[in-house]
Amino acid sequence: MGSNASRCIAFLIDFLLMMGQRYGILVSMVVFYGRKVAACSLQNFCIHFAVLLHICCSVTAKLLQYYCKYMCSVTANRLQRHCKKHAVSLQWEVPVYQ
Repeated sequence: MGSNASRCIAFLIDFLLMMGQRYGILVSMVVFYGRKVAACSLQNFCIHFAVLLHICCSVTAKLLQYYCKYMCSVTANRLQRHCKKHAVSLQWEVPVYQ
């Protein structure tokens, strides 16, 4: 998931740089410990930034949802198969202890 977030941030920086070049917005690049840091005015583009961030986060959330749904389904099926073997014997023993 971390690499997805890194790609998302890199994509957003590239997008903002492209918008800065296209529309003449002041964009400065600073090299800080080997990483590019983009400082730019988001006044006109904060909506685009928010939409792109939402899309990237939605994709990550959807992937997590699919993974969790799959794991829960697999776990439930295994648990059901395991419990099915013992259900009959448990059915007779539980009333004794009630």
